[in-house]
Amino acid sequence: MKFRTLTILLGSLLLGRAAQGAVTFEIGADWLTANSSNNSGLPDGSVIFFVADTTNSGFSAPSLGHMSVGSLWGGSTNDVVLAEFAANGNSNFGTAGVQDTVISNLNYSNFTTTTIPTLAANVAPGDDVALFWFSSISDTNSDTLITGNAVYGYFDTLSTGSDAASWVLPNDVTTGTNFNFASSNAQIFPTGSDVARFATTIPEPSTYALIGGLCALGFTKFRRQRVKVTA
Repeated sequence: MKFRTLTILLGSLLLGRAAQGAVTFEIGADWLTANSSNNSGLPDGSVIFFVADTTNSGFSAPSLGHMSVGSLWGGSTNDVVLAEFAANGNSNFGTAGVQDTVISNLNYSNFTTTTIPTLAANVAPGDDVALFWFSSISDTNSDTLITGNAVYGYFDTLSTGSDAASWVLPNDVTTGTNFNFASSNAQIFPTGSDVARFATTIPEPSTYALIGGLCALGFTKFRRQRVKVTA
């Protein structure tokens, strides 16, 4: 299985006191694949989420519904969306070759139990982070709808690879910290031997209703046939 390369380079900007520092994430990558059996890059416009686990208890699977920066991820009270952006061949994750996107001046203080009352803990250095991407869902910047039966890929501290354990937020005034997501055959970022994971979102509620209706219909037919045989 051939996987492409992802590297996140972190710089920082010091704004006043250390507690007010803001981290700038410069993301450079070869490309992210659509699924485990497709080595083509994500279509332009595909949505990508950068998520933090504030209690380091493991990331929840994405839940259906609208998602944006500051949203709780997957219905969890621990995971929060730090950034959202789109795959774009001219800037990030769309075509072969190193592409770049920048998440500027990300303040951890924007993601606290005060600003997000339903969050279980404040975003802070040492929190695990993950990248989630959807090849079939388009980014709408501020409010993207996650639909059922959508394939998504993700990479976090529990993924396979030598770089996975390092996917944690740095101090907000740290410079030169790297997040690497590199396959063993990477030509541009040769460190690491990492593998993305893929899964599918749960079906839409209407799908469950249809399945339930079919089951009920089948059970009714079975009972009628049984009554006839008994009679």
